[in-house]
Amino acid sequence: MRKVFREVFLRGPMRCLFAVFLALVFCVGVSVAPTEATGKKVIVQGMNQDPDILDTIKAAWYSDALIYLHDRLVTRDYNFQYQPGLAESWETSGDGLVWTFHLKKGVRFHDGSPFTAKDVKWTFDTIKDPETASPFAGDLKAIEKIVIRDDYTVDFILGYPFPNLLFNLSNTAAGIQPENCYEKYGSDYGIKTVIGTGPFIFKEWIKGDKIVLLKNPDYAWGPAWMSNQGPPLFDELVIRTIPEETVRFMELETGGIHILREARLPGLCLRQEALHRRPRPSGDQSRHRQGYDREVHLPGKGHHCLRLPPAGPEGRIP
Repeated sequence: MRKVFREVFLRGPMRCLFAVFLALVFCVGVSVAPTEATGKKVIVQGMNQDPDILDTIKAAWYSDALIYLHDRLVTRDYNFQYQPGLAESWETSGDGLVWTFHLKKGVRFHDGSPFTAKDVKWTFDTIKDPETASPFAGDLKAIEKIVIRDDYTVDFILGYPFPNLLFNLSNTAAGIQPENCYEKYGSDYGIKTVIGTGPFIFKEWIKGDKIVLLKNPDYAWGPAWMSNQGPPLFDELVIRTIPEETVRFMELETGGIHILREARLPGLCLRQEALHRRPRPSGDQSRHRQGYDREVHLPGKGHHCLRLPPAGPEGRIP
């Protein structure tokens, strides 16, 4: 490559994951030139560890590869608003116990098989099955059963109202897989074979070295909020495993990798110790207690914060 995208993403904010996803899948802000050896446009990402398995149902640690291989029913945009994914729309009953999802038509898995409601039901039934021992099962406890209405309509029946359902269905672990993948590929699935509907197709995984993904040329169902709903604008994505922090940075500087999502060198940290703190409340304590009991109206005045914000340069005004 003559031009490379070199960006260091610090651990923590979910917005960084969106930036990486957009950069890798749709080349937002990325200038990609063909490699001299093959003529292919290749992006190389550096990661600090290998996944245990490339299977969203069974994985205890989710590799970024799973984000690129699988689509989910629901997505989250840059403003963390829920948007259609493989489900083009949904509605819920008045009591919040039945969620009906209407699925996109024309979507195909990497093996050419069509995506239908059967795959949705199989994926989540398998996650919930105690014999699967999925780390994600606890997030789906509210779901009592999944009912197929037709090939492109499915009901999630809940045992109690569960406001986090859309959040959980938009997570990496909720990637939809074909209903016959375990039966067809057995113990090779998630290691030698991975089948999804995502913008990238699995090529190979050399443990301790790299995961290689190829562009899905037939991809045409990306989320509408993204600028490109079609295939990625480059040919190949290589995710290299480089455990040593300093080696990863050297590879970034020399062009061996183009994207480094996590940086944990000394000095690159969230500073949370300089908060304004006192050993005890000052002033009239009864007034403090009254303040804690009052509602805060945010619309137009601010935004919910997911975590303590990192401190910036000394003297910065928030």
